[in-house]
Amino acid sequence: MFKKSCVGVFLLFLFLAASLQAQVKVLYSFADSSSPFESPILKGSTLYGMTRWGGAASYGTIYKIQTNGTGFKILHVFAGGTTDGRVAYGSLVSGGSTSPRLYGMTEYGGVNNNGTIFKIQTNGTGFQVLHSFAGGAADGRNPSGSLIRIGSTLYGMTPGGGVSNRGTIFKIQTNGTGFEVLHSFAGGATEGGTPMGSLKAMSSTLYGMTFGEGAYGSGTIFKIQTNGTGFKLLCSFGANAADGTDPEGSLILMNSTLYGMTLNGGAGNHGTVFKIKTDGTGYVLLHSFAAGTTDGASPYGSLKAIGSALYGMTIGGGTAGLGTIFKINTNGTQFMLLHSFLNDGTDGQEPFGSLIASVSTFYGVTSGGGAYGDYNKGTIFSFKKQ
Repeated sequence: MFKKSCVGVFLLFLFLAASLQAQVKVLYSFADSSSPFESPILKGSTLYGMTRWGGAASYGTIYKIQTNGTGFKILHVFAGGTTDGRVAYGSLVSGGSTSPRLYGMTEYGGVNNNGTIFKIQTNGTGFQVLHSFAGGAADGRNPSGSLIRIGSTLYGMTPGGGVSNRGTIFKIQTNGTGFEVLHSFAGGATEGGTPMGSLKAMSSTLYGMTFGEGAYGSGTIFKIQTNGTGFKLLCSFGANAADGTDPEGSLILMNSTLYGMTLNGGAGNHGTVFKIKTDGTGYVLLHSFAAGTTDGASPYGSLKAIGSALYGMTIGGGTAGLGTIFKINTNGTQFMLLHSFLNDGTDGQEPFGSLIASVSTFYGVTSGGGAYGDYNKGTIFSFKKQ
């Protein structure tokens, strides 16, 4: 009887594991070495995104695809040079629910080969470089995150450039006018440096993170007003041995609490999930990733909040060590792996970026894997909410 019970439990475990794996559906597998590094955005029933590589010169592309996996189309192939960008790193941002415009950044290309801000219509026409980063004391360089839009103003960050070459926060109008560096990071204990990800806005306040420096050399959380005043460091990562370090993604905001992840740090140095109040108090470590088959490792992107649950992805850990999708409550309880990426021909590997949500489905990308198998090709996938 005991042996039969054990067999039954084992079979139930296999059934549940298979059921979880079956929730992910690959909508599109990239055939060339495209390697999408950030999530697409959703407008109606269409996903719009970018690839880091791929295209005629392997400088990256802008694409669209329907949420059911049909209608994949390349909207723009980055060509580099002085009039185009190359190597797209972040996500696109919409000009609004009824606007046909999309905005984004490239890490390189433009007049100075220090990266660009661009706009394009959702049908692929009207591509225009709005700003070529110049680097130096008066400008940023090589953006590796995403823009946010507040009305007709775009805000973003660069990890390099500025007065101390520690990165910048900038704004620009959607028509390309009014570019202004709002803040140049000075590095060190009181400023931080190398800002990554995108900003998060609440009213006239912007929140963000730096990958490096701060009081313990492991990154920071900061806030600043949209007019460039009131810069304040809210938190320096690395104060404790089990603290998170090196945040690569972005913050999300719920009420007066910010939630985020760090790439490294935590009890096993595999990354963390944390929360902190917008005034800088109440920092709480919600989860330390443990890697292995039952946990993720190295979260790169941002969280997605649905009710009292947070959803996210890691680029490592899981059954095959190729990344995971997870869920955790906002109070840190009930952590659960929802999917382990396998790169078995029907799945991708190493998901970068964040999940985006419709009513019942998440969408995301993996930087490798898919029908063509290679680590640097990648997929676009859907995942039913759990």
